[in-house]
Amino acid sequence: MPLSDEELHTLEQIESALLQDDPEFTAEASLDRYQRRQRRILAVTALLFLAGAVLLITGLVTTHEQLWFGALVALGGLSAMAAGPIYFLRQWQD
Repeated sequence: MPLSDEELHTLEQIESALLQDDPEFTAEASLDRYQRRQRRILAVTALLFLAGAVLLITGLVTTHEQLWFGALVALGGLSAMAAGPIYFLRQWQD
């Protein structure tokens, strides 16, 4: 059910009063800031996961030449792949 003109006018008055009274809160509680934070969290998560996948594959290929080095690289890649979802879950809850 849409708001009436009077209700819209009242909401605009409340918004302008809030902007004047507490601009820091208004800036902190903005929807744009929340959306930017969500995009940043998703980008970091995807980057960690993809970098981990590349390291894992590189490590597996490298084990043919040098077992210990390839195993370390693959373990690092696996750790990065696990860090992505962990980072996502911890940041998303805040």
